[in-house]
Amino acid sequence: MTAAPAMSPLLRATGFALLATACFACVNLSVRALSLGGLPTLEIVFLRSAVSLMAVAPWVARVGARGLRTGIFRLHLLRCVILGGGTVLWFAGLGMLPLGDALALQFTTPLWVAVLAAVLLREKVDLARWAVIATGFAGVLVIVRPGLGGAALGQGAAFVLAGAALYACHTVIMKPMARTEGGGTMVFYLNGMYFLFFGLFMPFVWVMPGVGQLGWLALLGICGALSHVFLTRALHLADASFVAPFDFLKLPFGASLAWVLFGDVSDIWTWVGAAIIIAAGYLNARAEGRRRAAEPGG
Repeated sequence: MTAAPAMSPLLRATGFALLATACFACVNLSVRALSLGGLPTLEIVFLRSAVSLMAVAPWVARVGARGLRTGIFRLHLLRCVILGGGTVLWFAGLGMLPLGDALALQFTTPLWVAVLAAVLLREKVDLARWAVIATGFAGVLVIVRPGLGGAALGQGAAFVLAGAALYACHTVIMKPMARTEGGGTMVFYLNGMYFLFFGLFMPFVWVMPGVGQLGWLALLGICGALSHVFLTRALHLADASFVAPFDFLKLPFGASLAWVLFGDVSDIWTWVGAAIIIAAGYLNARAEGRRRAAEPGG
């Protein structure tokens, strides 16, 4: 009997990327439910970190202190600061917007990556790519429609867009970290730092969760931990340009479940704007791929 052929790295990366996307969708649904239930944003982040730490506790007990050693602690700290800020802004925005609207706006993250690379890393961005980026942000205006959606929509959109910009910074540092750090290590350091930092605010914002919210908290923490494990594995097996498009599946999946569970309804302009943003993100990714291929050694 011949052994079954091993799966290719790209096929395995696809599986991990899909699992990460499903977990992120569950996180978003949980945050939306908890926000609608009246829990403060800082408390949601704190409780998520606590449950995530419990989820990885068996792994920590197995590997011990030696398995948690890292040579890039400063990068872990930087990742915590950047992703922590992005998470707080994203969670706050989720409490103000229908999930479909928030997800559509979050798809500006790849466009923010291009802007930050040009401004901070001095990467060359030609006129055509700037036009693509501008088109993507025009899609944001289609969704938000300034002056028509009210103050809550405008503030929620601002939070989500600022969070997307910080997620873009996180994307820049995630790939080199994934080369040396395992998923468990990434989850432990991130949530350990979250737990210590956001715990400082709990005496001032704490609201006792209701019994009906415990299930959402468990789903939030467990899926939050697993999402980073799966994403780290996917990035270890494939380039970010291959993994990133799977993120777009969060919109139809998350918006459909939010409609069923919470009655969230996104109007036609949200989907039109989302299509513009996604198309711009795709064209930007293709342009970046051509740029890298044209480089010496590319």
